[in-house]
Amino acid sequence: MEKDNRKVIIFVPWMNEEQRTRVEKACMSNGFTPVFCGDLPGEEEIRDAEVIYGVIPGDMLKSASSLKWMHCPMAGVNIYTDNEVFTSGRAILSNSNAFGVAIAEHIICVLLMMMKHMDFYRDVTSNRKWQKISPIGSITGSRIAVIGTGDIGESFGTRAKALGAGIVGVRTRNEKPSWCDELFLTADMNKAVSECDAVVASLPLTTETAGIFDEEFFSSMKEGSYFVNVGRGPSVDEDALVKALESGHLAGAALDVFVREPLPGDSPLWDTKGLLITPHCAGDVALPYTRERITDIFVQNMNEYARGETPSAAVDVKKGY
Repeated sequence: MEKDNRKVIIFVPWMNEEQRTRVEKACMSNGFTPVFCGDLPGEEEIRDAEVIYGVIPGDMLKSASSLKWMHCPMAGVNIYTDNEVFTSGRAILSNSNAFGVAIAEHIICVLLMMMKHMDFYRDVTSNRKWQKISPIGSITGSRIAVIGTGDIGESFGTRAKALGAGIVGVRTRNEKPSWCDELFLTADMNKAVSECDAVVASLPLTTETAGIFDEEFFSSMKEGSYFVNVGRGPSVDEDALVKALESGHLAGAALDVFVREPLPGDSPLWDTKGLLITPHCAGDVALPYTRERITDIFVQNMNEYARGETPSAAVDVKKGY
């Protein structure tokens, strides 16, 4: 393919004018032709694209015969990690770990809502009642397990530590991040959470993490503790979580992701005691800062790719992240 005809298909509908200009400049200054799509591009449009920036159905990629690199404006790419285009090594897959700030603030929000009983106050004040509940909890002085120490885990862990929490990291590698007070390997996860006041999970979805938060895990958690999942829904055995909440073993839980999304109207989760539900909105792209970070990541990786380097945001498709 001639250098002046190297095409980049761009399907990122939320970009503003300034972000679009930055993306366009990064492409053109490196000898690529950007093609911005307001709607999902068709198979004919992506057939001769060397680069795709956006989210498209995985089955469409078989038509992208010239594809060498695909960059996703999202962090979770499990919908692509078993795609032959990437598993064969024909094309590089990269992602955007840009959601740490938004999701960390969401986690702090829901933890404090549960610890300070904000659901109770919402209900009683809506009925014009003046009533208090005691005792309350605090992030300060709490011991919090952070399962998954990537961008999201680090963003939350550093903030919770600044608020006075002790942080227990859980990861696959035996390398303790500076913001962790203590580190456990994933194999010892149940031991790690046994003395924690809260557990925050932000794992990607892989064959190893599917169903990892099961009945044994919830039974291992400290009585009266809290569980928050902002990773992927299928990592949680939802029936086991319902049991742990209804029995009173857990004081509360907050889920932003679910096995089935949207959450079906007949799901028992809707009526589970102590469960705070949000519609997969913790990350999203509603926060302007997140959109800026995603744009920054693409521009940086575009420059790296154009220099013949592997983009720094490249995903290990075998690991799934």
